[in-house]
Amino acid sequence: MLSDKIRDATKPAHLSLEKIVVQQLKSIKSNEDYAAFLTKFYTYFSQVEKAIAPYITAQLLPDHSERRNSSFLKNDIEVLGSNVANVKEVEVPAISNAVSALGALYVMEGSIM
Repeated sequence: MLSDKIRDATKPAHLSLEKIVVQQLKSIKSNEDYAAFLTKFYTYFSQVEKAIAPYITAQLLPDHSERRNSSFLKNDIEVLGSNVANVKEVEVPAISNAVSALGALYVMEGSIM
């Protein structure tokens, strides 16, 4: 199955990234640390959302506006006493059509499960 091939091909990258994330989680000692951790996710997710926005329409994905998005992270960061005013640009996948946008959305949603 294609999903099995994709999972097998990306397993080393997933394990490597998971190790980094777990180390960062274990180093959280305060609300400020947690807000900084969430800001990393917000920075990436919000920029991917901007990149896919032109291609994900209500016709293509009717429930898109109801799905989780970076605004939830932003709210959590603000509740913790921080803000996202100074987030920097980060490199995100090149999104040039609906197929690549759906692929990016699939990966993002899978990462929050």
